Amino acid sequence: CYGTWSPSQFQGTMAGINALGGKSEFSGITRSNMLKVLGYDMFSIGKIQGEDASYKAFESSQGDYYYFLFHDNHLVGAIMLGKTTLSGKIRDLVEKQVDCSIILNQQPSIKMILEFIKNK
Repeated sequence: CYGTWSPSQFQGTMAGINALGGKSEFSGITRSNMLKVLGYDMFSIGKIQGEDASYKAFESSQGDYYYFLFHDNHLVGAIMLGKTTLSGKIRDLVEKQVDCSIILNQQPSIKMILEFIKNK
């Protein structure tokens, strides 16, 4: 059950296509949410827990909170609390299944991952 703005916009596009005689189905999109509560921003997307040892998680709670989950050299999920300015780039990495092996092969810190995302 979706209930946020992004899926609603996408579903509206599908409805418009069908209303004009096209044939389009909503097959789903990557689940994500962005909230602001008491002046504190939160963004989450995709998976937040790996299913087995093939997933690599990176987490930091010094200052703002960051959590990134990778699988098969792709970013498959993320959580950000505090500064969420990279949420659009993170969404693109997850949805386009961008190869992240160049950063993962370096045994990265959160700071290195954030810089990688920023430059994508």
